[in-house]
Amino acid sequence: MAMRALSRWLLLIILNGYILYSIIGLIAYVVFTMSGEKQSLWQSIQFGEFTFHREKTNNASSYYIGVSEWTPKIFKDSVVMVKDGQGNLLATKKDLSGAGFLMPVSKSQYKSLVYTYLLYALLLISMFFYLMILLVRFTRTSMTHMFRDSQNGKRLRRIGTLLLVFECIHLLFPVAVRFLPGILTGYTGFGVSLNLPVPTGLPYGIVAGLLLIIISDAFDGNDE
Repeated sequence: MAMRALSRWLLLIILNGYILYSIIGLIAYVVFTMSGEKQSLWQSIQFGEFTFHREKTNNASSYYIGVSEWTPKIFKDSVVMVKDGQGNLLATKKDLSGAGFLMPVSKSQYKSLVYTYLLYALLLISMFFYLMILLVRFTRTSMTHMFRDSQNGKRLRRIGTLLLVFECIHLLFPVAVRFLPGILTGYTGFGVSLNLPVPTGLPYGIVAGLLLIIISDAFDGNDE
């Protein structure tokens, strides 16, 4: 009984802590990438696969985008170059926060990528919140006679399904976003790594999601 109660509270603490971390990260993302032109303290910030860089010279702002898994293919005088739709070569900037490079983009292109990542972050946070609600409702009944209620079977299936969705997003989205800047700008001259950002070994998220879906059948009234 004590172990079950401890597990319940640890689960809720971990989930709430991760959601709080995600919310803080989203707020920082919006503030640093969408702040006014006069703010120069945070000129470059990295979120996931993207590096957003902005600088101001002679009352004009320049915008740059970097992606961690790009491989430059065009060099001129030791400078990494990209080619635009008309075949013109454009110089990139060194990404001081990493080993990559930053390509110049327009303000509208910069904002489009910012909004893309913002929508992605909002989607994940909304899913986290829904997962938290399901877990809270499930664990609230773990010490009562309502634990084997059919509603808990439905919640387990939804939790398992969400875990599978999270794992698919974790696998596929980081690869997909590597192509967005090139598609949006039309630039060529760089390669994109297709290495999946996952460690070798057991895919715990997929296994846990499938196990929860299977276990949900043990609850009464789940044969809909």
